[in-house]
Amino acid sequence: VGTMDKWEPEVPPPLEADAAIRASKTYHSEGMKMQQDCTSPPVVQNAVLLGPLLTSYKNGSSVEYSCQSYHFLDGPSTVYCKQGNWTEQP
Repeated sequence: VGTMDKWEPEVPPPLEADAAIRASKTYHSEGMKMQQDCTSPPVVQNAVLLGPLLTSYKNGSSVEYSCQSYHFLDGPSTVYCKQGNWTEQP
């Protein structure tokens, strides 16, 4: 006949309050950022948009402009969607 031993799991030490707060801040500040899309890029006088015109663009996407005949580009030819806003336009 065998014997029965009583087994009790080891309880981990309690988490310090500072460590819990730091972990919480890290989780929320890095893991919960909302990505905002952009609406259609603005119309630029005497320029054409290369590629299809969409109603919504994902954060981080880009579009490129080109000039109509006899016009010159003043500013960047590519603009980027950054958190719901377009970067500097030509």
